[in-house]
Amino acid sequence: MSNITTAADKIAILQQADWYRYLPVVAIEQLAKAARWKHYPKGGLIQTKGSGSIGVLGFVTGRARSSYTTREGQEIVLSDLEPGLWIGELSTESGEPHTQDVFAKEDTTVLFIPKADFLRAGEQWPELYHGLFNELVKRSRLLHDLVHVSHQGIPQKAKLAFRLLTLLDIHGVDSADGTHINIKLTQEELASLSGGSRQFVNQTIKAWVESGILNYNRGQIVVLDRQALKQEANN
Repeated sequence: MSNITTAADKIAILQQADWYRYLPVVAIEQLAKAARWKHYPKGGLIQTKGSGSIGVLGFVTGRARSSYTTREGQEIVLSDLEPGLWIGELSTESGEPHTQDVFAKEDTTVLFIPKADFLRAGEQWPELYHGLFNELVKRSRLLHDLVHVSHQGIPQKAKLAFRLLTLLDIHGVDSADGTHINIKLTQEELASLSGGSRQFVNQTIKAWVESGILNYNRGQIVVLDRQALKQEANN
């Protein structure tokens, strides 16, 4: 965060976000003027399920996780939130409470735009909603896939493979030795993401390593054969 402090930094962050890509420069400058930095330590609660919206958040540094807890007490991990991603638009626009918890997995900095300023920008520049609509389409597709893969009839191995493919799409970085998932994931985290046990994840990862589908070393995952992983997700 030490090198991200100025008004120009705020403008650059907004210009890089898909949400705001259709806005004119004057709108970006207005939002940047209203925005302010917020910092959360590792483990800090960024958003609480059931709370009302006070604005939207854009992740600048660090990493956060969104999840919700079922009536049975099971935590369902929805996604990891990396720099460049934004949250809070649905509650801000609808006035409905947040539907998920978000907490910092690492020391995290966000750019916060208060609700009134965000809504005012939407009234002045309706093209803001073009970017939001595109984002909602992507999220609805992801939600559809998550609902499908969470079905009890889906084998646990397929759920784990699907989660890895989703992470690959969001955090994948191609290299000569495969595609790296550019975040560290412990086996406990993989179990939480796929709704399984750590023991099952350990056994499955070992089998995939032996068959040449991926490499796993201290939380770092490199996918060597994406097509084979897709087949595992479809079995």
